[in-house]
Amino acid sequence: MYYDEEFFKKYGWVSCYECDKIFFSINKLTEHQKECDSLQKEKWTHN
Repeated sequence: MYYDEEFFKKYGWVSCYECDKIFFSINKLTEHQKECDSLQKEKWTHN
């Protein structure tokens, strides 16, 4: 999982690096990135 913690502290939001969906909670971002369709597709194309 990737996010910029300094950006989150400064602006109060962070986005999924793959699909750009915005989150105001790191926990919700973490859960989203486990299930993100774009990330899942990337995993399948690299295996």
